[in-house]
Amino acid sequence: ILHPISVLEEEDDEAVIEKYSGSCLAGVSPKLPPLPPKILVEKVAPAPVLLSMEDEEVVRAVVSGSIPSYSLE
Repeated sequence: ILHPISVLEEEDDEAVIEKYSGSCLAGVSPKLPPLPPKILVEKVAPAPVLLSMEDEEVVRAVVSGSIPSYSLE
């Protein structure tokens, strides 16, 4: 519930604060439901990639710097 505050000249600040304090619900948060339990999933390692001899030569050339990687695109 919001109360408009109209400050009259005869009321001092302390009286206005006492009169209208405590009407804000900003600090109140609703209860949240509990989180569901975590499901453990076993991670499977990926299968090893088998490269042909030609592919291995290209990889070695890129790693050594004799072929720039952007030239493969």
